[in-house]
Amino acid sequence: QRGQSLGGQTRVEPGQNVDSLDIQLRRPRYSTRLGGLLYTFDGRDDFINPNRGSRHTVLAPHAGGLFGGDNNFEKLSLAGSAYSRAGRRTVVAVRGALAGVNPLRESNLGDGLRPVDGVPVEDRLYAGGSASIRGYQENSINGVERGRDPNGGGLVSLVVNAELRFGLLGPLGGVLFLDGGNVWVNRRGVQIS
Repeated sequence: QRGQSLGGQTRVEPGQNVDSLDIQLRRPRYSTRLGGLLYTFDGRDDFINPNRGSRHTVLAPHAGGLFGGDNNFEKLSLAGSAYSRAGRRTVVAVRGALAGVNPLRESNLGDGLRPVDGVPVEDRLYAGGSASIRGYQENSINGVERGRDPNGGGLVSLVVNAELRFGLLGPLGGVLFLDGGNVWVNRRGVQIS
């Protein structure tokens, strides 16, 4: 037996208790069909290396319902970044991203499961890695305690970044950064401390 995971395949070893696996990994086969809305405003002065301006994105996909498929959920992702010069070769950059997933009751999983179980592993929220919280492995911040569920994933995520970018010599530059954030398995568990 095999089950899909975010990073490829999750192998089920002979004799392993499959009840310990995520409910989504125990499903033999399923389909997710979705559609949605995307709005992006990009007012940066440069696509690769911005010095001023801002970029804002709203993404709102919906799975199931009129689109069909076995999974039914809604997502909302809000992201914004701003850039400002703080000297001749220095730029301050800030970014924030907030996302949420709302599993809808029609998901075909059965009774007695957690809300996060109604969302496929690949559609849950994760953080960590070079594009979100540096210093952590890609998608390693997944809303569960280390070692409990390797796939994890949550229903709410928040990521904030602040950078001080400065020129060093010619085209070379450096960055001082501060990243923070978390992923929560459910909305009731959200705490910022």
